[in-house]
Amino acid sequence: MKATLSTDAKSVTLQGRAWSETFALELLPQRVAFYEGLILRGGKNKQPGPWAKHYEPTLAALKAVQREYSERMKGGLI
Repeated sequence: MKATLSTDAKSVTLQGRAWSETFALELLPQRVAFYEGLILRGGKNKQPGPWAKHYEPTLAALKAVQREYSERMKGGLI
């Protein structure tokens, strides 16, 4: 899974092997929360569920975009 922050930092493109989507940057926290919930679904005591391995790459890609955005903000690039 690959997530890319647009050059103008207004949108994120999430791309898998068979699909892709582009959404507004302000929806990124909601997408992160959504995938965090999917990872925990079916798990016990806040532990990852049986499907976590399918969602972890997506969550990691989205969190990488969050870090990139933060770095661009700190560097005055946005």
